Amino acid sequence: MATKKVDLKSDEVRELLGTSPAWLVRWGSALLLLILVVFLVLAFLIRYPLSIQFPVSNQNSATEIPILAVKDGTIKFWLVEQGTKVSKDQAVSLQANQADYLHVLALQERLERFDASQPSSFKDFGDLDDLDLGQLEQLLNAFRKSLEPVKTTSGHSGKDYNFKKRQAKALEDLLKDLEKDLPQKRNAANAWERSFLEARAAYSSGSIDLDELQRIQDFSKKADSDYQNLQNEVQKRKADLNRVNKELSQMSGGTTVMPPKESDIVSAFNALENGINNWLADHLVLAPASGEIAFDTSGVGSFSKGDSMGYLIVDGANDINLVGTAILPGNFSKEEVSFELINENGESIALNAKDVTIQNKEGIESEISITISQPSPVLKDFLENSDNKGLKGKLTYGDESFLKRLWKDFGKLN
Repeated sequence: MATKKVDLKSDEVRELLGTSPAWLVRWGSALLLLILVVFLVLAFLIRYPLSIQFPVSNQNSATEIPILAVKDGTIKFWLVEQGTKVSKDQAVSLQANQADYLHVLALQERLERFDASQPSSFKDFGDLDDLDLGQLEQLLNAFRKSLEPVKTTSGHSGKDYNFKKRQAKALEDLLKDLEKDLPQKRNAANAWERSFLEARAAYSSGSIDLDELQRIQDFSKKADSDYQNLQNEVQKRKADLNRVNKELSQMSGGTTVMPPKESDIVSAFNALENGINNWLADHLVLAPASGEIAFDTSGVGSFSKGDSMGYLIVDGANDINLVGTAILPGNFSKEEVSFELINENGESIALNAKDVTIQNKEGIESEISITISQPSPVLKDFLENSDNKGLKGKLTYGDESFLKRLWKDFGKLN
């Protein structure tokens, strides 16, 4: 009897024997390979989507520092404009006075070149006749006089000597009378200047008409012109008196010239230096701190000692400092993430990762410090228009693929 051979390759037999059919192996392997390829492609295309928001506080919140008047008076003009950056002790306004503050500062700079302990160095002091120094003119003249040699005369000759002597006496008397009128003319000029400032304010509010304002301005100009003319007349008579005295000295029978006393030079120098410092302290209003200037111009006219003339907004000078706290995941560096600021209106602005410092360990509340050394105008405007309490930071992972981040988290590519 012949033996019957069984076909073990049929699907039915393989299924009975527990062996997977060939078609299932072929298609199953192809399907698994396709799934793996799709996963790899998508893993490199899909970016890691994690974002973390955290509260941020601006450490440079603006604070107002008032600028106070140092004495009663009238503001002549502001030395800086609205929004100007100023430094501590920088002059921001000038009180009305008869001196040019630039000339006063020029004289102060000239004095700083010399040493009072070496009076002989003042022989190179130079001529400063073109300076408008107001009340400091008297101190400067006294200092100049201390530098002049002391001349003494004995006897006299010539028929014109007595005439010159009487002429000098008449000039001295005239000069005294003119100098007596100077304070009255100065006070009148100051009074009319204050009246004009008050009238200008009244005109702005509609209390007086333009004709009345023009009339007061004309009187103010005339009073100032009278004072200037009187000053010029005083200077002219001084020059005449010096000329006559010089002629008298030349006509004298004998003249003894003595060098100036060093004690007189030092005393006059110190008096002039103190006078300049006191004048600057009285008439220049200085900024109390560094920052950005802003004015309260409601009282630009007259003011009293201690009145606030404006205020400084201190904005942290050149740096902006922001601080936030957040719970951060581990295993990342600043270069792998991007940073943003978001205000209460949902508006955002990007930050540079190099300006960000992260302290403390990962997985717990970490402090995030942001220091921007040269903030852009756009960032400054963004912070100025944002509520400090509603300001938030945003940290976003967006520079790596999902697969690379996944492998990093499992320590595969450390």
